Parts: sequence; structure tokens; C-alpha cells
Amino acid sequence: LIPISRAFGRGITRGVLNYANNIGHWQIFSILPDYTSSSQECVSELIRKWQPDGIIAHIPFLDINSFHDFGVPIVATNIYAPIEEVTNIVPDCDTPSKMAADYFISKGFRHFAFCGFHMHWDLVREHFFRHYVKEYGFDIDVYQTPVEKMQMTWETEQPRLAEWLLQLPRPVAVFATNDDRARHVLEACQLAGIDVPNDAAVLGSDNDEMVCEMTSPPLSSIAYNFANSGYEAAEVLDALMRTGTHKKATLVT
Repeated sequence: LIPISRAFGRGITRGVLNYANNIGHWQIFSILPDYTSSSQECVSELIRKWQPDGIIAHIPFLDINSFHDFGVPIVATNIYAPIEEVTNIVPDCDTPSKMAADYFISKGFRHFAFCGFHMHWDLVREHFFRHYVKEYGFDIDVYQTPVEKMQMTWETEQPRLAEWLLQLPRPVAVFATNDDRARHVLEACQLAGIDVPNDAAVLGSDNDEMVCEMTSPPLSSIAYNFANSGYEAAEVLDALMRTGTHKKATLVT
């Protein structure tokens, strides 16, 4: 149950398939695109029909509470926070944050900023980015994502992000939590009349090639080995299925 519309999901799925092909005995069921199936409320019915031995899932794709009924091992990814009841795939937030800080410093920047979505992995990545920038003797400005529901649409948030960017000292190096957020920053820079990369250098994360090439100017981004994460997730799930246990663990990949 991994959506494949972004590099993360495609990479995880590729890694699972690589492992399944190596061990040679997995039959994989997956959720098809929306236009070929009914609503997400039918996912539980499909799982009961499939009767799987294990599940790898992106948890916002299906409420975690519904998994307990199936009685099988689960390996989960979650954009909000790790889930105590299951084994979690957690992205490495330390390494890319250090890479971003080192890269910006090497380019001579002295002003830094971070823009995320205010989710669990956002906050962790922000923490590490601030830590490594401080090691060089600097601090970062952080965009405060609006929590008001009416402001969460991009149409209403874009002017707010543009205003924040205008208040930053220049030239500024902006690290975005992923490529989608980096694209938001680039669009807000255009709205605010901020020249990229001379006045603001923007760096994304995940290296989703389609998203990076769609921006203007094209986006630079830090790549992850998501396929390796998927392979490790499948390897752990295989062990759980073989032993019949429901081990709780955290995979930082």
C-alpha cells in the first residue's frame, strides 16, 4: 500500500520488488490508481480478499486502526510520526541536513532558512539543519507553516510564504524539506520578485526528477536511496512473516 506518484513511493516499491524477485516466492498485491478502483474505503475489503501474510504500507493511505484486524506483520511509513505498534521505515534526516549545510557553506552563504510542512520528519530535519549550520557559527530562519485550515491551500499560503522570503537577509540559502516544498519556495520567490539563485538559493530533498525539472529554474535536490529502504523493509517483513512475530522496530534509511 505505497502510492507511487512521488520518488519516495516509487523507490520503496522498486526495492520491495528487488527483494521479492531475489527470494522468488512472493506474490504481491498492490492498490491500483484511483481511476481503476473505487474509493480508499474499499482497501480493507481488498486486504481481506487477498489474505496477505504481511503488509508494507504508507500509513496515511489507510488508517492504522484498520490494520489490527488482519493479524499480520506490518512495516509502515508515516509522514506524521513513527507508529509504536509496528515496524517503521524512518527517513534519515541527519545526513541530508548536513549535506545541505555543507553545500551552502561551500558556496559562501552566511544567511540560512528552512521551509517545511510542520510534520514530524520536517521538525527532525529542521533540527539537524539548524545544528549543522550552528556548527559553522550561524543560525537559520524557519518558515512557520500556518495551522489554520483555511490557510493551508497553496493559493492562500503562497503570499504568506512570499512575504516571509522578502523579510530574509540576502543572499539567503533556503533548504526545503522535500522537492514539493522547494517548488513552493521557488514559486513564492517568483511572486515576490526574488532572483534565484542570486538572491535566494533553494535546495530540495528526495531528488524527484520530474518535480525538479518542472520548476523554473530547475531545482537542485539531495537524492535518497529509496530503493535500498524498500529492500530493507521487505527483508524485515520477510523475517517477521517467517517467524510469525509482530516485532516493533525502526529502520532509519
